[in-house]
Amino acid sequence: MVDWFRDESNRVQRAYGVTPSVVAHSLGTYIVTEALRIYPNIRVDKLILCGSIVRADYPWRVVRGAGRVRAVLNDCGRRDIWAAAAGWFMEDAGASGVTGFIDPPDSVVQRFNPDWRHSDYFYQGNYESTWIPFLTGESVNTSSGIPKPPSRYTPYLVFAAIATVLLLSGLLTVLPRLEQLLWRRSQGANLIAPIVKGGTPQGDCQSESHGSGIQLFEHGWLVARYDRDVFYAIITRGNGLEWHRIASSFIRDDSRDVCAGVEGRELLMLGFAWWYCGEMPSSIRYGLGRPLAMEDHVWLQYQEWSNGLLIHGLERTQQGFEQQLFESLAAVRLENEATSSDGVGQWTQLEATATRSGDPYCTALWYPASARGVANLLRHPGCQTTINADHYVEPKPLCSIFGF
Repeated sequence: MVDWFRDESNRVQRAYGVTPSVVAHSLGTYIVTEALRIYPNIRVDKLILCGSIVRADYPWRVVRGAGRVRAVLNDCGRRDIWAAAAGWFMEDAGASGVTGFIDPPDSVVQRFNPDWRHSDYFYQGNYESTWIPFLTGESVNTSSGIPKPPSRYTPYLVFAAIATVLLLSGLLTVLPRLEQLLWRRSQGANLIAPIVKGGTPQGDCQSESHGSGIQLFEHGWLVARYDRDVFYAIITRGNGLEWHRIASSFIRDDSRDVCAGVEGRELLMLGFAWWYCGEMPSSIRYGLGRPLAMEDHVWLQYQEWSNGLLIHGLERTQQGFEQQLFESLAAVRLENEATSSDGVGQWTQLEATATRSGDPYCTALWYPASARGVANLLRHPGCQTTINADHYVEPKPLCSIFGF
């Protein structure tokens, strides 16, 4: 198995031209660290160990000094009986998954989880709060005040059988899921990065509790943000955009037909009709063009940045609105929105067909914020898990096209 890892590592480096990062569990920790110790040509960028059975006096200073690994996170569980017992069965194994390593260099970060057992690491909260930040170069909180794994009851014999399988499969248990999450996160970050370049987040990213109103036009959108009682007109111009904000004074019982004679009148309703046909200057109306679909509610995400307001998750296609299954989601930045009522900005988009790993239709962001949208999400075939709307309503440090 050590030779297998050597060959796989070399294959990845040749195929992709990058130094791989590795997540290893149980027997996998032994395989990776032995390969790093034995073969001088093996290179690992960042290494995460969990349920480690590597001996506590492993020569990290030698391995790190030789440039074979750049940084290590040793995630320890104080209640890991399998790591504690590994030395009884393998002469050169140890209990570093419980005790940690002895006198490691600063590049080896150790986190001690007092209540965790051998396989308590594998859940999304741990990936999001610790593993992904570590792999993407962010600082890691090593205190014990971290998310706990979901509670569960497993009879002893079943647990022992599962642990045995995990011990044998080690390195392979978490990589597919984590690779998917990392790719998704990188795509979310790459989608946003060009339009917020030079800025910093000034708060959390969050959707409104019942979704936001949105209507698609030939050259942009009208957006109703209910928590602020404002409308935005967003007009796309190449990779840039023009935006306008107005406080809503729409009276729902107003029966006037302000859109008489306007092209696309049948698609305009209530507040959207009030602004587009009555309150909006003709230059803005001309810039937006005619409506392409009726208004709908979606899980738009908002985040204040130092250089503007980020709005994430605007559907771009008429067909997506009509079929209630979105095809192309855009992110926009409204420059200086905190201090102005109109201005310029940038926008970008991601196609559902370009998401590679995982099915985007297993997340609520790609459906309308309605009972029908929820039903379609839950009925979508092939979803082992679904990311529901409450994920987007909860504050998050980063806006995401996906759910992580």
